[in-house]
Amino acid sequence: MTKILKRLRDDEQGASMTEYALLLAMIALGTVGAVTAFSDQILTLFSSFDQF
Repeated sequence: MTKILKRLRDDEQGASMTEYALLLAMIALGTVGAVTAFSDQILTLFSSFDQF
């Protein structure tokens, strides 16, 4: 049993998938934060395109 637990502890095969998921989550949070912070400016920008 200890051999199985040691092998699972030392296995790093799934680490890169976890890192990609965390990176994607941080990018998504940053995008949502930026859109929320600049929502008025973004709305004004797209409203000005409606006039053309």
